[in-house]
Amino acid sequence: MRSHICDIVPETDGWAVLMDGRWVACYPSLQLAIDAATEKSEGAEKLRMRRLDVDGKFYDVATGLTA
Repeated sequence: MRSHICDIVPETDGWAVLMDGRWVACYPSLQLAIDAATEKSEGAEKLRMRRLDVDGKFYDVATGLTA
């Protein structure tokens, strides 16, 4: 069973996507980052997507795959 952990963190010019701890890309909006991360995890049975907030904590982002 393939599963991924995806972190979306703010950057100076947008949102960076890290898939399983590896930098993937940076996007100008949070929604574009979420869409790209979801697309890159195609074929995975589980996806846990988290977003780093201004308080320094990670919060889960709802996805169509099981968490």
